[in-house]
Amino acid sequence: MSIRQYNTELSALIDKVVKIYIDKDKFFVGQLKGVSED
Repeated sequence: MSIRQYNTELSALIDKVVKIYIDKDKFFVGQLKGVSED
């Protein structure tokens, strides 16, 4: 595997992880807001 190919795979993976993390973050923030509003 070339370094360039490796970098592409790596950035795609990081992208995926970041998206999942942001989604979870939004979910937790939503949960916290829901809890504090009650």
